Amino acid sequence: RAGGGYESYNSCLYLTREGAEGGEYRKIQLVPFGERLPLHDRFGWIADLDFGEADFASGRDYTVFPGDPAPFSANICFEAIFPDLCRRFVLEGATYLVNLTNDAWFGETAAPYQHAEMARFRCVELGLYLVRAANTGISLIADPFGRVIESLPLLERGVVVGEIHATRLSTFYRRYGDWFPRVELFLVAAALVASLRWRRGGRNQ
Repeated sequence: RAGGGYESYNSCLYLTREGAEGGEYRKIQLVPFGERLPLHDRFGWIADLDFGEADFASGRDYTVFPGDPAPFSANICFEAIFPDLCRRFVLEGATYLVNLTNDAWFGETAAPYQHAEMARFRCVELGLYLVRAANTGISLIADPFGRVIESLPLLERGVVVGEIHATRLSTFYRRYGDWFPRVELFLVAAALVASLRWRRGGRNQ
């Protein structure tokens, strides 16, 4: 990087059947206080804090791997809960998603189940399959309707095998993104402003 030194990334590699490297994805959405301190590059006093966190740099490329047989994208850990980020992969050409995650620190709490359920929503929103590999579970394959085809329970060793199809069904969210919630937010803000004006007008009478 500029000024010397190195940058560390939370990354995943795509390896072909022959063992050759077919590409790299560098995690874009880092975990605050776990993988990077927010705003530490802008405020020196924040950079001096030490919570035992890592100091990863954020990736910039929405990588689409060539795949065998179809192009796909991988997201790392909690990136699967961000609809817009996953949508960007699809717009770049991904025909299915792979989620790689370390849920070991959640233990046997409700969090691994919640994390897996949130990831399945990306299937429904974007109209494609999801392959999820979690080191302690829950690993699964879900179809474009969010239905689980195959799964491996929490803290159970094994291999998940299932059939998926490269697809990019036309969904409202894939085409328009967060347009609808933004309109809702605007309407709520407009209603709030109108309510405040109405109250002020009533007091002045």
